[in-house]
Amino acid sequence: MNIREATTDDLSDILRMGFAFHEASGYADICEPDTVSMLETAERLMADEKGLLLVAESDDQIVGMAGIVAYPIHFNRNYLATQEMFWWVDKEYRTDGAGRGLLLGIESWAQKMRARSNTMISLNDLDGERVGKLYKHAGYRPGEQMHIRRFEYGH
Repeated sequence: MNIREATTDDLSDILRMGFAFHEASGYADICEPDTVSMLETAERLMADEKGLLLVAESDDQIVGMAGIVAYPIHFNRNYLATQEMFWWVDKEYRTDGAGRGLLLGIESWAQKMRARSNTMISLNDLDGERVGKLYKHAGYRPGEQMHIRRFEYGH
């Protein structure tokens, strides 16, 4: 398994995985996926020094991705934090080390950025308990629990 920074050559696979992540994550109840938005996010992560987009590659095939951002901690702007925006591994590669490799890549970048902390998210609908165990094994502790509410607006 090879973990590396994404390039523009990877965008079609990043979109494919973005659509799969959207469907599996529960966000399909919130919004429709938008190709332009996903491409802009990917390109911004690749271009911005405070962003990173990694891919996991197995036998020259992209099988996973992770996006991360760095920002000043709102309690003290003198410290930087990093946070995962999205982390996806194709189902058939979830036991091949791609997820762990992406996590290590995220952490390496966070440390290079001199971040004080890194926040990872696990979605309940995507085997959140198993992912939580991976985080705990890697030294993470639970910090917050996220709840999502959808709002309806008339047209």
